[in-house]
Amino acid sequence: MAVYKRGSIWWIDVVVQGKRHRLSAETMDRHEALIKEAELKKKLMNGIIPPPKAGVREYTVGEAFDRMMREHWHNAKSRESIQSCINITEQFISPHTPLKDITERKIAELQRKLREMGNTDTSINRKMSTLSTMLDTACYKWKAISV
Repeated sequence: MAVYKRGSIWWIDVVVQGKRHRLSAETMDRHEALIKEAELKKKLMNGIIPPPKAGVREYTVGEAFDRMMREHWHNAKSRESIQSCINITEQFISPHTPLKDITERKIAELQRKLREMGNTDTSINRKMSTLSTMLDTACYKWKAISV
């Protein structure tokens, strides 16, 4: 259980029944964040999972990678390398897969398949970094998935 500050906004980080939940408290007031943390923990312990915010667009893997290429990687010197990592990732995780369906198991399976293809640890890390950056942006900047 914790509240912590990212920039000027407080964030909540709680673990209930082995599942970690991290989300913005949407406040600059620490006391208000602590109250929201207690409310969240109570809901989670009672089996009431907060619904996703209304109006939040649900992305697929392909849509999210496309948006990342347009908004974040469009001027990258390594644009071709990034696109290659995306193409290989999408061979194993369908571009039609909703982001909310990306699980630790899917990621571990992707790593296993990449290793079986003969990828080095460095190459696997590069592909995982591309996927991780996209998921982090979708979660924390676009608010398209919850943790």
